[in-house]
Amino acid sequence: MLINEIDDYIEKMSKNLSFKTSNAFEVSKKFKLKRNTASHYLNLLVHSKRLLKISTRPVIFIGREWFLNNGGNGELDGFQSLRDLHDFMKKNQKKDPFSEIIGHDASLYQILEQLRAAAMYPGKGLPTILTGETGSGKSYLAKKFYEYCEEKSLVSSDAPFISFNCAQYADNPELLTSSLFGYKKGAFTGAEEDHVGIFEQAQNGVLFLDEVQRLSAHGQEKLFTYLDDSVVYRVGEATHPRQLNVRLLFATTESLGSSFLKTFIRRIPVQIKVPSIYERTLSEKKELIWSFFMAESKIVNREFKIYPELIDELVKVRYKDNIGGMKSKIKKIVAMSIIHDNGDLLLKPEQSKKISFHKNQEELQIITPQTTLPDIISQKGSNDNALNRMISLITNSISAGGETMDFGELASNCYNAVNDFNDYLVFKHAQSDMPINYYSTEINRIIDFFRDDYNMKLDGNTGIVIGYYLYFKKHLNWQIKNESIPVINTINQRLIENLGLSDHVLNSFINSITENTGVVLDESDKLFILGNLLEKHVKQNNITTHGLILAHGYATASSIANVVNRLLKNNIFDAIDMPINSDTKEMAEKIEYYFRNDEHRKDTLVFIDMGSPADIVRKLEMKLGFTVGLIDNVSTLMVVDAGEKMTHGISLEQIVKKIPDHCIQSGKMLYQKNKKDLIITTCLTDIGTAKQIQKLLIESLPQSMLSNLSVKSFEYDALIDSDQRVYTFWYW
Repeated sequence: MLINEIDDYIEKMSKNLSFKTSNAFEVSKKFKLKRNTASHYLNLLVHSKRLLKISTRPVIFIGREWFLNNGGNGELDGFQSLRDLHDFMKKNQKKDPFSEIIGHDASLYQILEQLRAAAMYPGKGLPTILTGETGSGKSYLAKKFYEYCEEKSLVSSDAPFISFNCAQYADNPELLTSSLFGYKKGAFTGAEEDHVGIFEQAQNGVLFLDEVQRLSAHGQEKLFTYLDDSVVYRVGEATHPRQLNVRLLFATTESLGSSFLKTFIRRIPVQIKVPSIYERTLSEKKELIWSFFMAESKIVNREFKIYPELIDELVKVRYKDNIGGMKSKIKKIVAMSIIHDNGDLLLKPEQSKKISFHKNQEELQIITPQTTLPDIISQKGSNDNALNRMISLITNSISAGGETMDFGELASNCYNAVNDFNDYLVFKHAQSDMPINYYSTEINRIIDFFRDDYNMKLDGNTGIVIGYYLYFKKHLNWQIKNESIPVINTINQRLIENLGLSDHVLNSFINSITENTGVVLDESDKLFILGNLLEKHVKQNNITTHGLILAHGYATASSIANVVNRLLKNNIFDAIDMPINSDTKEMAEKIEYYFRNDEHRKDTLVFIDMGSPADIVRKLEMKLGFTVGLIDNVSTLMVVDAGEKMTHGISLEQIVKKIPDHCIQSGKMLYQKNKKDLIITTCLTDIGTAKQIQKLLIESLPQSMLSNLSVKSFEYDALIDSDQRVYTFWYW
């Protein structure tokens, strides 16, 4: 039935988070219905509790099955806005046990992705070995792996989790074997009854074998049978295999090339290196410290007042046993504070003699047995952050210049502040193994759509910095000062008006980011995005030539252009980031499209990274009203050199000639073609009338005038449409 097909469509859109296409208009197009008929069906599905309604304009519908599977409430029928839906889902979604781990979205991100993959592999999952220093958290990860399997119903809620330390039996291989696999009564002296081994005890659950490097070569070989065939033999039962379903995790403090048989390691497909505490990020170290203080507060059932200097001191300590050493250190601090207890447990740094402790109570961190890590993070995600520093740079300059500040000066202030902030994000705050690539990939996909359909001046470089921005704003909990909001709104409005960008387009762009990344954006985020659109509006010096860079890759060209423009303090170069597999024909098409839509109309120096300039010249079909130089083998140094020459008024031809031979393979000049003057004839109702006027003019004008003049007739609509008009004027 049609109503079921509509239900399936909305469910599919919900699973893809494509809420913008889940409305009556889109349904009417999809199923070729009248809009009111589509609306009728959708409302029937809401009344029958198969869909939910979001009261936006237009009204959005979401699938109830998707909603319930993602922690939704069966009693609800809808929401007032997408923001309300997002807030509800965030509050009620099922917790992934791995997401509770400190560093799950930073230094441990790739590790947890591998553990998820090992767990989800069909059957009994994939055997996995964790390597890392003592105290780095291998046992903790193993426990979380079990919880993840339980949460995902890969094991039952009463399935066993057994941790077995092989080091305890390293000197007695026979005892180790019988402990792992069990034995049959009478198998050896003292075997007075059948004994179930660790493997059988872990049936349908998870077995964690710690310190597995303590297994001898013979002991490792005894595991081959289970790794290969999922069977074990009790000692004394060589002909009675026992089929088991046990998920295996191993852990070792040694490298995989030291104590292990190659044949053993070959049978363990997932091999994970757990980072030491010194490889963890600064924010992770602080969160670990807070979590241990919270645990101690629960144990002693007391409130702690902690000096911020103590946290700074603990971050710098070199812990012999990694996270385990940090935990022991904090336990000792608490114990010593209890000894000297005089009412309040006031936790000070050991170097207290060097610090003045005349502090306000507000400066101390209060931890109670009820405190949670999100509580602390929300407090620490204060107004003292890089985002506020960027905003202050902008708002302070506006305050100094007054509301009548020239837009060029406003654009320059915003652009410079945002660029400095971008450097901070990418270079000073960058950390490895973070899911920033996910954000940047999503943003670049959104940018491609809005650049093509809405002519937003965004490039791959912008996609990267917005990706970094989203990550740090979300995970460092950046908040803006309330007093900044009114001036931010004012600045945003001025920027939107002068950029020629509609509120609708900008809001659509922002909503797309929220829908695809889950990060809800506010006015400060809008200012950051607008600041990255300002490059074309920063004042230029009087330069008679312009530059364009084409290079393959997400942000290769835009990165070079950004660096050179900032070094020269002038917006000289534009950039086009080309897909990896694009050829010279596509490059020529991009150049031609750029020239048709570019307002500068200046002599232009084009740099390309590969392909023959001569081939591109041959493929350029347009008639140019200015001169173009093409140079291959682009590099940042080459572009800087050319840009400096442009600022000194050196001609395009001289710039191309002066580039050293060892820098380029070839260069090509494409000179301006003198165009005839043009008279256009048109008619609002009929091209035929325009042609008659054209004919009349040609017959009436003297031949001497027509040698430098063209008379052309065009349909009125072609002149009204901006794209067709540009095309028309370029070709005639």
